[in-house]
Amino acid sequence: MPTSQYASSFGRLQAISLNLLSKEAMLNLMKAKDEGEMVKVLESTWYKPEIEKAASIFKESELLEVALNRHLVLVNKIALESTPFNGKSAVRAYLSKWDIYNIELILSAKSMGRPITETESFLVSSRNVPAGISAGNIPHDEMKVILSQTGVDGVVNQLVKYNYGTILMQHLETYQKTGDLGPMMSALQTFYYQNLLESLKFFQGDEGTIRDLFRAEIDKKNLLNLLKAKESNL
Repeated sequence: MPTSQYASSFGRLQAISLNLLSKEAMLNLMKAKDEGEMVKVLESTWYKPEIEKAASIFKESELLEVALNRHLVLVNKIALESTPFNGKSAVRAYLSKWDIYNIELILSAKSMGRPITETESFLVSSRNVPAGISAGNIPHDEMKVILSQTGVDGVVNQLVKYNYGTILMQHLETYQKTGDLGPMMSALQTFYYQNLLESLKFFQGDEGTIRDLFRAEIDKKNLLNLLKAKESNL
């Protein structure tokens, strides 16, 4: 029986999975009284190095978000490097969710007039790992250029060189008239899931399970949006 091209990748990622938070750690996080106690719990896990690096600048909830984001980029990088060639496009498509996250964060910050200093550290990025490394689309230096734009219009124009900009441009006039970022955010999410499903080609005939998983994720997101709309009487 031939060895699967994913065998070595599975072994490497399985070893990493041993560092994931245990049930006990999750229970301790749930019992934590505040962000400070949550930080103490996570300092005993594989998040410790990033927490220590960020602790001199950030505190409590901001510390948690920055440290977790930076750690996530490193894990994403390992996952992409471990994936055999045939599977890289699908993994890039999946991890491009963090490109989307960064763009949504920047758009929201610009819409609210938030300064760069209050936004840059919360990008899913770090100084030595490019933002968007998971998707191979938007390097860290380019993300900083995007962040330096004066408003939503500038951000959208800067993103035209990427697929995201073309999508956002279709809804820019609506934003200019209403100040509502909703159509832009919705369009980004739609593009993400369409691209993700398209990337899951049937190389070995067993990708159907993964496609079903992401279809279920789409259903979940749609249901949550409907519940939020009902709660807000929309």
